[in-house]
Amino acid sequence: MGKKGKVELKKKRQQYFAQKKKAAKHARKERLRSRKPLTQDLKNIQEGIEEMIREGGAEPTPLAYYMCLVTILRSKPDPKRLPYFLALLDMYMGEISVGVLQKQSLELMELTATLLKQYLADMLIIRKGMQVIKTLFYILKPTRAMFVKLHSMEPNKLQSDHMPIYLRTLQGAMISAHDTNPELLHDLFLPFIKSVTNCFSDTQENVANSAARAIKSVLERTMSLSFIVKKPERVTKLLWLLNQCLQDMQYRNCWDLLSECIAVMLSKLALCRSTVKLLEEFPIIKDVMLTVDKLRMLDDFHYNVATETALGAAVRCMTAEEFLSVLKLDAFDMDPVTGRHYLLPVMRKNISHDHLAFFVKHFAPLIVQCRSRADEALLAGKHLEKKTLQSIHAQLWDLLPGFATFPQDLNDGGTYKVVAKELTGMLKDQELCKIACKTFVMLIEKSRYLAEYEPEMEEEDEEESDEEGSEGYETGDEVDKEKEDDDKMDEGDNEDEDEDSMDAVEQVEAQLPELLGTDFCEAPPEEDPLAFHMISKEKAQNYLEVLGQFSKNIIPLVCNAIEQEKTDRRVLLLSTLRSYASVAEKVVLNNMFKHVCKTLINAKDGEQSLDDMRKNQMMMDIGCVLGEYLDVAALDILMDIIEPLLVDKSEDALLQKKSYKALARIARTRSDVIQSKTDRIEGLLAQSQEHANSASKRERIQCMIHMACIHADNDEDDKLKAFVGGTVSEVMLALKEVNTRTRDTAFMCLASYAELVRVNNFTSMLFAGLAATTPSAVSCTIITLGKVLHEYHEDIEYKLKETLIKSCFMFIKHKSNEIKNAAMSFTRLALKLVRPSEEVKTIIEQNLNLVVDGCVTWSSQKYLPGNTRRNVKLILERCIKRFGYGYMLSIFPTEHLKLLEYVEKERKKDIKKAIRERELRKNKSAEQRKAKFNDLFFRDEKKEKLRMQGGEGDTMDLLDDNVMKRFVTAKSSTVLDTKDKGKEDGFRAVLNNGRLMVQSDAEYKRDLRQKLLDEKLSNAGGKERNAFEELGGGILSKKRRRGDDDDEGDVNPYGADEQAARNELHQLQVSLGKARPARTKSAGPSKRQRVEKDVRTGSQYRAKSGGDVKKGGTDPFAYVPLNAKYLNKRHRMKSISRVAIVDETAKKGAKARSSSKRR
Repeated sequence: MGKKGKVELKKKRQQYFAQKKKAAKHARKERLRSRKPLTQDLKNIQEGIEEMIREGGAEPTPLAYYMCLVTILRSKPDPKRLPYFLALLDMYMGEISVGVLQKQSLELMELTATLLKQYLADMLIIRKGMQVIKTLFYILKPTRAMFVKLHSMEPNKLQSDHMPIYLRTLQGAMISAHDTNPELLHDLFLPFIKSVTNCFSDTQENVANSAARAIKSVLERTMSLSFIVKKPERVTKLLWLLNQCLQDMQYRNCWDLLSECIAVMLSKLALCRSTVKLLEEFPIIKDVMLTVDKLRMLDDFHYNVATETALGAAVRCMTAEEFLSVLKLDAFDMDPVTGRHYLLPVMRKNISHDHLAFFVKHFAPLIVQCRSRADEALLAGKHLEKKTLQSIHAQLWDLLPGFATFPQDLNDGGTYKVVAKELTGMLKDQELCKIACKTFVMLIEKSRYLAEYEPEMEEEDEEESDEEGSEGYETGDEVDKEKEDDDKMDEGDNEDEDEDSMDAVEQVEAQLPELLGTDFCEAPPEEDPLAFHMISKEKAQNYLEVLGQFSKNIIPLVCNAIEQEKTDRRVLLLSTLRSYASVAEKVVLNNMFKHVCKTLINAKDGEQSLDDMRKNQMMMDIGCVLGEYLDVAALDILMDIIEPLLVDKSEDALLQKKSYKALARIARTRSDVIQSKTDRIEGLLAQSQEHANSASKRERIQCMIHMACIHADNDEDDKLKAFVGGTVSEVMLALKEVNTRTRDTAFMCLASYAELVRVNNFTSMLFAGLAATTPSAVSCTIITLGKVLHEYHEDIEYKLKETLIKSCFMFIKHKSNEIKNAAMSFTRLALKLVRPSEEVKTIIEQNLNLVVDGCVTWSSQKYLPGNTRRNVKLILERCIKRFGYGYMLSIFPTEHLKLLEYVEKERKKDIKKAIRERELRKNKSAEQRKAKFNDLFFRDEKKEKLRMQGGEGDTMDLLDDNVMKRFVTAKSSTVLDTKDKGKEDGFRAVLNNGRLMVQSDAEYKRDLRQKLLDEKLSNAGGKERNAFEELGGGILSKKRRRGDDDDEGDVNPYGADEQAARNELHQLQVSLGKARPARTKSAGPSKRQRVEKDVRTGSQYRAKSGGDVKKGGTDPFAYVPLNAKYLNKRHRMKSISRVAIVDETAKKGAKARSSSKRR
């Protein structure tokens, strides 16, 4: 296991112990803290109970609340209010003393059981009552009498709503008993399993799932090593009971759930494999395996996953030899079911702590036979059989990494010799290469982990603090806005990190977690890894010696495979090389490195093909990997090879990049050797600066960091300052690189320089960059000074800090866009430090006129870039926030006050908008909580209302007159209130003369319209009646109106009465949704006036005598502005009319001029 794996394992162990201690020490407090705040309705009820307590002459203590609530529950309260009382009782139970609650426990459970039996139809009461019982088990030490009382509350398993709630409560009670009374739990295991397994037969799906979830949760949380060792007969009974259920046909619908429960139990047994011989102690496991295997051979997709999971757990309980002795594997049976081919992937995922000798003895002959039979099938033309045999051949080899996971017989060199010979032959096979690499890495890394393991001392539990750090400088809206603005200012691209940006060793370390994989074979955090894996420290060291003996034969073959590799398997091979190099002898590595050197030396001579360049790159990766383990002489040879690749302008940029990676890796891992070569490396870096490619910048900067650290470790202050002074300019220029990782590395390098050289000295060095001749150098210097000020503003001296800020403020007015943008970014960064640092605030306040002058200068420009305009606005906004609007008015130029007023106005708008959005979010969340609460507590009332309206709920008796009247009253509405907007609802039931009739909506509305007309006719008289009679038939039909107009002409025979009738009927039709409201003529401009509104016809230049005259020093002109909406084909005539207006005016002017000439 590599360094990364060790760190992760260490973190897991620390997290486990920390969580375990906190859970045991603060369980009760955490439960009370985690309660959600009371809703308003619960608060009202709480206040009412408090008044009752005060009226009785007592103080509202938790005990008083508890006693009052128990009294209320005994008095049979209103069912609608009962959930409130149960919720409050659950809350106050955790605040009273355990002694009082222990005495009242059985009585409280009896009271709760009575209420639950009384209100079986109210699910909310059931849930709240069961929560009270669950809390009671959590707080108290459970007793047998409490479990008996809880068992008496078990509902019928056919009650699909009640049973899952009861099972969750029983599950919580069992887990609570494990924490407080484990002996009682051991006695209750068997009754619990018997009770819950009854829910698997003839029940609904949700009940069966809840039962399986309860069994698995209880087994995972409570089945400990002590229980397995002390009570083996009870474990046997549990397995026997689950096995019987798996054989019973009445449980056939839940065989998959039972298989999952068996898998959980076998997984817990597998953790005891190092201390208990499971097959001898629990022979029932064999019967369980046979039963599960029969179920898997049904080949039903409902059961396959669960049964394979159970068999995988069985594999972890024993060796592969014991497993195959129970379930025979016939690899050459072409029927995958009868041949049990499914056991191969099951074993591959779960084998560990086994013997390599068994693989060589049992599986190696099968692999050979499988390969030969596949060749025979190919010659015979049996392509399907050949494909099947090839698949089995690959699956058999896939078992080998499992056997290499903590093997028990690796000290036998003969066994490993056979395995290693086969593995090295697989390195060139495209399909089997990954298996070989994974096996080598697994053997070496797992053995090294155990050989280097040291037990850690448990750290004391730290005191928890409830205080939360908060600066409280700004409102949340302002801070969020500033962060958003700063994010928008980032101009760098966020490119993905690829493999090319990592050196060979970094790629290997990234690949190791995938190769090591499988968390199931790791020791639990509370166990000793050496005892769990059954390998002592001395035995692990012996394993490494055995592996190192074969390095002289394996490493050259691995290097040859890397040299010939053209695919992505190169990283796998490099992982194998690095792992084996860590256990190999130095002589073997040095001899192997000589071969690498010959290839790299030839890289300098003559032109090379693409294959030669790729080969050289591979060899440099090998040199980078082996550099950690070479001796001094070999490192000198590597340095001699790297030097010309860095100094010369290489055509192969990737080879130069890999050379820098190798140099950085050596400087990081072999600082003891590099100390004597610092002058040579510094000269090499200085000489190769102008030849460095852009792709090599990051690795080059990493070399500078390591060299600076070496000088600091040797206390060579003079050399360190000289080195930093000579390289800081190059690092600052790297801040402008396109690659994101290069920029990040440059920032890290600058921070390292500042800490090594001391901040004040480093800041003084940076001032020289402000006098550079190129805008890029000056802007990079300003950015670097901003970074230093932001990170170390407390460590920089006041005078130096004042000079730094003032100098950078002066560049805001610089003509160079690059320098100006850098200065503005520095200004915004400095303004963020006003509140954290009083010194920075004082300095900026003294030099704020420079900022204002620069902003005003740029804002007064005629052509201002959008980015500059935005920067000016953000700087002024931040100045107003830090120093106040009044102070900014006093120093702002009078002629530019409108700019400041505009910025302040926009800032207030943004703040109001943010506050409004936050209030909307709060209101929305409050409404959602209220709706959820109402749905929870008033669900029955809603159902009753739906039943009254004929919706969901009980079936209605439509033959009952009273029921039908209520239904019609609820469903129907007046005509004038109907707004269907042309949509029909379908059909409705109507009472007509005591009879029930079903009408469509159209018929229903037509009848209502006719009824209204009849009422109008009965109340009207004279001409008005005639008008209603004439118009009543068609309700203002368009055809009827046209016919009347044709017959009668423009004469209105009914006068005002007929028009009044028309208006009234039109209003009726509008209310029915069959007509639109009448349009009223607006006093606005006509359509022509609207079209010509923005056209300048030049009429103001028209002379009284004809022609045009010059007015106001402007020549006469006409202008038709462009408008995108008139490009549409529908507005073609409008567009023509706009041009025609000007054209007519021009014609009139030309005509007047021609007439004047004739005169």
